[in-house]
Amino acid sequence: MNTRNTLIISATILLSVLAILYFQFYTTTMKLNEQKVVRLQDVTRNEQIRQDQIMQRTNCLTGAFKDYATNWQSQAKQLGRTDNLLPTLVSERLDKDYQTDQELCVKKFPL
Repeated sequence: MNTRNTLIISATILLSVLAILYFQFYTTTMKLNEQKVVRLQDVTRNEQIRQDQIMQRTNCLTGAFKDYATNWQSQAKQLGRTDNLLPTLVSERLDKDYQTDQELCVKKFPL
């Protein structure tokens, strides 16, 4: 009977140790998985922010070009130019305004 009790106690201790080890392994694995999920969410969020910034900058630059083209055509019309050619002073002013608008877009929406 003494040997039987020793076996039961040994088996109980062994099962308890295994249960504790399994619990430790499980909780550690869960914590690591949670950390991976949080890191992945951060990466995804950062990438979404970057994509939004790219889109905003692109929209701003597109708007700047549309304004440039509209202003060019307007100036040509005011000067009665059917060939859309403008005097150098006028075209340089429009080019400078366009460049300024582009620079503002880059400053406003940095990547």
